[in-house]
Formats: sequence, C-alpha cells, structure tokens
Amino acid sequence: MALAEAPGGGRVGDSVSSLGRGGPLGPTPEPDAIRRGRELFHDARLSHDGWMSCHSCHADGHANGRLVDTLGDDSYGTPKRTPSLFGVGETGPWAWDGGMATLGDQIRKSVASTMRGYPLYDDQVEAIEAYLRSLPPPPALESHGDEEAVARGAATFRRLRCARCHEPSAFTTPAAYDVGLEDERGHSTFNPPSLRGVGRRRSFFHDGRAGSLAEVFGRFGHPLDEPMAAGDLADLVAFLRGL
Repeated sequence: MALAEAPGGGRVGDSVSSLGRGGPLGPTPEPDAIRRGRELFHDARLSHDGWMSCHSCHADGHANGRLVDTLGDDSYGTPKRTPSLFGVGETGPWAWDGGMATLGDQIRKSVASTMRGYPLYDDQVEAIEAYLRSLPPPPALESHGDEEAVARGAATFRRLRCARCHEPSAFTTPAAYDVGLEDERGHSTFNPPSLRGVGRRRSFFHDGRAGSLAEVFGRFGHPLDEPMAAGDLADLVAFLRGL
C-alpha cells in the first residue's frame, strides 16, 4: 500500500524548508506532537497533487462557513456544512453521520476521501490528533448577557429536553438521530453537533438551511411539537448564545 510520500522520496511533512541562509545556530529541536501535527494540518502535500490541506477548509481549526461535498459519508452530491474543529476532541463520534468511532479514524478518512491523499503513517495520524485535541472549545459569543433571560432560556432548554441530544458539558451525545431534515440522498440521521460556541455560527443544520438560531426553532420547528412562544424563543436563544 502506498503511503504519504513527498516528491523525490521521503515522507510527507518530514522536513520543513529553511527560511534563512545563515550558518547553523545549533541542533534543531525535535518538534513535539502538537507542533508536528500543526505542520501536517497545514501541509498540502498530504492531498492529491498538493491542491489542498486540512487548513483549506478549517482555517487554523475554524470553519470556512461553506458547504463542502467531502465524500466522508461515502455519498456524492450531499454537501455538508464545514464544522469548527475547536473542542473536537470531546465531541466523538465524528462525521455528520457519527460513523467515525475515533478521531484518528476521522483524520484518515478526511485525508483519503476528501483530500484524495495517500494513507497516512500512524505517527502522522497521532500528531494531527494531538494538534486537534489541543484546540480548546470555542468561546461563547455572549458571556455576559441578560442573566435573567439566560436563566429562563436554560429552564426552557431543560423543559424541552434538548439535552437528550445535546447533553452538557460538551452539548452533544454519541448517538445519531433522525432529525427529519434530509440531504440530497435522503439521509436524515445525523450525530448532533456540539452547541458550544453555537452563537458564533452563521448557518445551522447539516446543510446550513437555517440562517439563525431563531430560524432553527421558529421556521423549522426543531425539535418542537408545537410553535414556541416568542418570549421563550428569545430566552432560549439568549441561553444558547452564552454557551
């Protein structure tokens, strides 16, 4: 089986070109796993013909706000919203359908299917995983909002039993659920994304069909049996923007 090799021999990411022309300043320290993983994360040589890196869609671990057909669910023509990778180490299983049991599996799948690259060496996967696990959860959009509204919103969150799918503290769960929203191939079962930092997102659901948190509950009624009162909706949004 071919493995990730750099042009001219050697493994992809095993060397970093020198930027200076002066003499040696001493031995180069061996990078730790996180630094090594960050270098690989930005290395387009992991992809087919060097045309993209992990950073291309997840700039420094963030999301690019676009829908991308990653082929990660083994289907074509079903673009999904690119998620942020901040806090990703705590949100398994991975992939929109929850099909990747380990973060290492997801890394291998992304490089092979999305980036069309060669299979990675084990130590490369471990390094990228170390880097991803070093990314903290995203900060809340509003950490000092209306405290009374936030408290009422938290009560609404509990009353609607949102934690069945979005359980604190990661605000996700390991299972996949039929949310009644199909992709282009009729798939409607998805692993719930974490709600941490959800107030910073510009679009919601797997395909970004909702443009605001208010639309999630108002226009799409997720996951409601009946419409929510305007005051309850405002309070719930205030609570979510503080996660």
